[in-house]
Amino acid sequence: MKSWRVLVLAAAAMLAAASAAKAEYDVIAQTNVEYAQHDGVKLVGDLYQPKGLPKAPAIIAVHGGGWQNGSRAGYRYWGPFLARNGYVVLSIDYRLGKAGTFPGSAYDVKAAIQFVRARAETLGVDPERIGLMGDSAGSHLVALVALAGAEPLFSSGYRDDPNAAVPVNVKAVVAFYELRAVPRSCAVCGMTLSAVPA
Repeated sequence: MKSWRVLVLAAAAMLAAASAAKAEYDVIAQTNVEYAQHDGVKLVGDLYQPKGLPKAPAIIAVHGGGWQNGSRAGYRYWGPFLARNGYVVLSIDYRLGKAGTFPGSAYDVKAAIQFVRARAETLGVDPERIGLMGDSAGSHLVALVALAGAEPLFSSGYRDDPNAAVPVNVKAVVAFYELRAVPRSCAVCGMTLSAVPA
């Protein structure tokens, strides 16, 4: 449990040091920004932007909650903090549920990346500097999409999305909580870690 706190403190210290020479920005916050619709579900996020900063790096923030609960509100403090320090943050909700919904939530994260990249100019984002941040189940999803977002399992669905052709590559991933904390078999996320040594 201490390791994630150290990681959070280290990340905050790096952000503070990196922004020490920069001005703090006023924050523009928008709630319920629709980034996609999947299977009749409207997917929304909260958007935090640094006012007056063109081509800012962007972070898609993905909440935890065991793939069954949680919400984008988990980043209601991180979003404004990061925006004040020069980052655009889209804190998203994704589809939650029981076994059988995988890989739907991964497609939702992928759609958020595509939304931000497709609207980079309007959002004031540098489309070549998009990263992902997630905690717990969100860390699983951001790692999965960053490493395998273009693989067939995650690229064959939702081809009618308005931004389906937009690339999903990202420059960085911040994943809070270690993967070893994930159970070896996860009925909710649909995966088994049998190939991973205990």
